[in-house]
Amino acid sequence: MTAKAHLPLPWAVAAAAVGVVSYPILHNYLLPALGFMFLIASLADRDRLGHPSWLAGRTWKRFGEWSYAFFLVHVLVIDAVGVALSSSPRSTIEGLATCVLAFAGSWVLAALIYRLVEEPMRLRLSRSPAPPPPTPSVAATTTDSLTETG
Repeated sequence: MTAKAHLPLPWAVAAAAVGVVSYPILHNYLLPALGFMFLIASLADRDRLGHPSWLAGRTWKRFGEWSYAFFLVHVLVIDAVGVALSSSPRSTIEGLATCVLAFAGSWVLAALIYRLVEEPMRLRLSRSPAPPPPTPSVAATTTDSLTETG
């Protein structure tokens, strides 16, 4: 018997789309958040059932590894780009270019942090500690001391 998905993917995509389209009208984050929550749950459910999605590829796995570092640095990068430009964008093109610069810069910094900090620390902390050196038995210690004195 084949297990069935709890929320079919087309319904989850529709829920996410309704959330995105409704935001400019309602100015509420709840509907987009719920829509994407259903979409992520549906995709995870498909993976669990053995139907991997296009998000199961190597590139998306790498973005998943970098995502925590991205979460930590993206606001700092956005602020740094704003300070570096020292003026508001004068056109839509400049605004989009600023966003792309901040977004790309955040991912580059996240990749570096993952590679240079997170991955080495994870490897260091996941190693099992070296076993303690064996302690000599009482009989061996007594025999050795008798041999040395005799």
